[in-house]
Amino acid sequence: MVKFRVLVVGCGGMGTSHALAYHQMEEFDICGLVSRGNSKDILNKKLGVSYPLYNSFYEAMEKNAPDVVSINTWTNTHEEYSIYAMEQGCHVFMEKPISDTVKGSVKISEFKFAVFKGDAKIECDFQFAKISFGNSTQKTFHVKKYFWGTTNFAAG
Repeated sequence: MVKFRVLVVGCGGMGTSHALAYHQMEEFDICGLVSRGNSKDILNKKLGVSYPLYNSFYEAMEKNAPDVVSINTWTNTHEEYSIYAMEQGCHVFMEKPISDTVKGSVKISEFKFAVFKGDAKIECDFQFAKISFGNSTQKTFHVKKYFWGTTNFAAG
């Protein structure tokens, strides 16, 4: 079975929710938790493990080379973090909205298509949506004319 290394960025309410899901799913290995405050420490305790902790997104990316980046930070970081993660070849899962501007949203979409030629690499979650990775259930998200991908990141 292919296991995806996931970096959880932002460890507040939504980041905690996503980390709990990744922690329970055998298709994923959490390779690090990132936050500027102590929420990463609280989350590590809640998970009952000692995942690597980082204050810096870029340091965590450099040290871990994740397959998937789960972005659960303030909206004004989504554009910068998602484009950097895609530049590194990562799948991106982020909370809505994908950017704090329409221009930023379009930039993310255009970057995705320029780099990945339409291969689904990014997904935006709707609050309270239940996302299933690694099974046949797929959800497609549309923002205007832009296709954001599917929930099926699993190989094979």
